[in-house]
Amino acid sequence: MDIIELERWKPSEANPHKLEYAGQPVAQEVFEELKHRLEGMGYLPDEYFLLDGHWKDGREIPKDADIFCTTDYGASEGVYLDVYLKWYEDGKPITRSFITGKTLGENGNDLDRMFLTASAITKAFHGDHATHARYMKIGGVECKGGDVRTALGLRSAHFTWDYRDGTFTFTVKGYGHGVGMSQNGAREMAASGYSAEEILLYFYEHCSIVNVYGS
Repeated sequence: MDIIELERWKPSEANPHKLEYAGQPVAQEVFEELKHRLEGMGYLPDEYFLLDGHWKDGREIPKDADIFCTTDYGASEGVYLDVYLKWYEDGKPITRSFITGKTLGENGNDLDRMFLTASAITKAFHGDHATHARYMKIGGVECKGGDVRTALGLRSAHFTWDYRDGTFTFTVKGYGHGVGMSQNGAREMAASGYSAEEILLYFYEHCSIVNVYGS
C-alpha cells in the first residue's frame, strides 16, 4: 500500500522521469484517508478519532511537516492517542496537535491495541521498510550516514539522492536519528509498566534477547 504523502509531487513537464513539488495536501483529506485505512485494518479507536479543529476549513499541511504519535492513559477512563505534526518556521521547530483518539476501556489489551494503532499510523506515513543511510561510500571513502547528514545540513539520515545534469537532488523524510527506537514511545511504555525487554522487542521486531555471559 502506498504511503500517505504530506507533500504533493508530480512528474516534471521538462523531464517526466523527475518529480517536482506540486503543493501541500489539505489536512482534512489526509485525515480522512488515514481514518479509512485504520478502519479497514480494524485499528480505529473505539470511542473517537477526531481531527483537531485547527486543521479544518481547508487548512493545508505545512510544508516539510513530519508526523509522530504518543499513547498514554488520560485523566478519565480510557487510553489516549495523540497524533502531532512537526515542522520548522524560520529555523524554529513547531509542534501542533493533529488528531486525537480514545478507547472506551483502559486495560492492558486496550493499551496494546492503541500502541498497534500508533504503529499503523507511523507506517501509513513512513512505510513498512523506511531505511536510513547508516554508511555510505563517497569517492571510495566510507562515511557514516549521520556525518553526511550533518555535513549537508539534512534534517535526517533517512534520504535518497539523484544525480542529473550536474545536480544532486536529495529527498529527505523525517527528523529522527535513524536508530529505530522512539525515545518518547519507550518512555511512555516504561511509564505504563512495560519491562525493558518488552520495550526492546516492541521496537526491534524479529530480534531476541539472550544472556551471552551465562546465568
